[in-house]
Amino acid sequence: MERINFREAADLGKMLQKTAGFVRSNLLGIFKVSILFLAVPFLIGAFITAKGFAGMQSMLATDLDPANAPYVMWQSMSSLLPGYFFMGIALVLFYIVCLSYIKHYVNGVENITLATVLPDVKKHFLAVFFGGLLVGILCYLGAILCLIPGIYLGVVFSHLFAILIVEEEGFGKAFSKSFSLIKGQWWNSFLLFFVSSLIVAGISFIVALPTYIIMAISMFKNVEANTPEGMFESMSKMAWLVPVYLVVYFINMVITATVQAANYYNLVERQEGIGER
Repeated sequence: MERINFREAADLGKMLQKTAGFVRSNLLGIFKVSILFLAVPFLIGAFITAKGFAGMQSMLATDLDPANAPYVMWQSMSSLLPGYFFMGIALVLFYIVCLSYIKHYVNGVENITLATVLPDVKKHFLAVFFGGLLVGILCYLGAILCLIPGIYLGVVFSHLFAILIVEEEGFGKAFSKSFSLIKGQWWNSFLLFFVSSLIVAGISFIVALPTYIIMAISMFKNVEANTPEGMFESMSKMAWLVPVYLVVYFINMVITATVQAANYYNLVERQEGIGER
């Protein structure tokens, strides 16, 4: 299959086309590269989270003492935190693998393996983990203040970690370059991420639709039979589908990372005119 040229200025349609082509031909390769060291934190996190949701739904199906209800609810919610922590680690690792894989793909590496991307994972994990928290906080504060600053910063920082990993820059330099790189191209970048977000959301909705239908049918039947505990019991069973949804989330992460990388190379080409090397 012909290799995709990321090092060229491209419009919205071209970048989406590149993303689709790359994901279609490299999705399994990315999963093969990442599965060995992602499996443990992902499976631990998914199991803890699914078990926590199942326990929460089962708890809702029982009669609670109103006096103890807040404590029980808080205890149930806090039981999910360890699962979220492990899954957060898995997501950060996978995101770095995606960007590192794309970097080596663009650089012409034919056989990308775990050994190929591992140096990037080791070098950039802490920067991506804590940098992601910082960026998330800044975008959240911007959204609270007036929504528009949050959207603006979200687009600006969308290629921050591509700069970090592809250019081997420190977080500070990558942070400042995020602003300079997007000058004159913010609206085009916003449109790209808006359209790609709709695509990702559509994929998630289609996968989750059967669950929504089952929940609606179960709710209707149990309300009609005046047995609300049955509804909560069925919901607790469906909580074990959480790992399936997380796999879909990983696929959407590949799409998102590819869009971000494609836009990064597009912006660099427009400013620096590097082209194919």
